[in-house]
Amino acid sequence: MLLFGIYHKIFSDEDSSSIRNKTPETAQALTLVHYVRASFAALLRLVKSRVQTNWAASMDALLDLIAKDQKLILGSNSFQELCCQLHLFGVYSYPALLPDNPAVQALLPSDILRGWENVPFMVSVSIIVPRKRLQELEQGDIEKIGTPTFICEAIKGPYTILLSAYGLWEAHIF
Repeated sequence: MLLFGIYHKIFSDEDSSSIRNKTPETAQALTLVHYVRASFAALLRLVKSRVQTNWAASMDALLDLIAKDQKLILGSNSFQELCCQLHLFGVYSYPALLPDNPAVQALLPSDILRGWENVPFMVSVSIIVPRKRLQELEQGDIEKIGTPTFICEAIKGPYTILLSAYGLWEAHIF
């Protein structure tokens, strides 16, 4: 499938075979993230607007390939993030992650969501970082520091959600 090949090309830095063979210098270069799952979702939105096909079947096939892929070592960690971005960009809503899915319903109600009448597809979390803690990033050499990464892990029973956000920061300076 063409879209799967493009996905592999975009995220080739995550290829497990190439990661094992990196020198310290090339490993450092990998910390500069150029593409994120939102980039791929934006590309798919463009493709969807220009190609006539059974889009749901195409997305099911693509996401099945991505979910089963063993080559991109971080791909499985980013699968839910990809599904979230596809939903946000209006490309596709992955049925297994929709709030009305029985597997999702089995996880509810959680203590956090108790009392919510409707649980949305996605919930945003705001993190406040004191400005003085960002000075190293602002004043440092981006080639040495790399792309700042925010990693959040949520665990409920046997389920784990890992989100890595690269450069998706919205700055509010107070």
